[in-house]
Amino acid sequence: MFDIDFSRLTEQLLYLPDSPMIFSSGIFLFLFLAFTLIYNCLGKADTLRILFVTLFSYYFYYKSSGLFFWLLALVTTSDFFIARAIGGVGKGALGKTLVVLSLVLDLGLLVFFKYTNFLGETLCNLRAFRHQRFLSAERRVAAARHLPARRHFLLHLPVAELHD
Repeated sequence: MFDIDFSRLTEQLLYLPDSPMIFSSGIFLFLFLAFTLIYNCLGKADTLRILFVTLFSYYFYYKSSGLFFWLLALVTTSDFFIARAIGGVGKGALGKTLVVLSLVLDLGLLVFFKYTNFLGETLCNLRAFRHQRFLSAERRVAAARHLPARRHFLLHLPVAELHD
């Protein structure tokens, strides 16, 4: 009755770098429907529900971002242990220090992965345009088109050209 190609199904469940899952895709809607059905079947088993939601969240992040889901695992694990330590020491100075540590870790990773390309590209553009400040905006854009392809200065990844 059903002719299911399991190799194609397995391929759809893995991360595909050329076509990551976006939240308006059919695979997302299918997975979210499966998630909702299973979540409702778990009933009032709170521990199982929390575990299921956590694992499915990691899977959704994996499908959309690949191996960067390890960063999510790092952040959630560190926050879990820091929160347990805060619960153990209370509201004193050590507790406040641990809150600051958690914030620095979380926001530091966010800033690094969100803004490093932006800052690197801005520095490259500033260095490239240092000697062209008297040119008109049109001539600066035209000159920028002839710059060599830039790479992320820490991760050595290509930086997309914004002006093409």
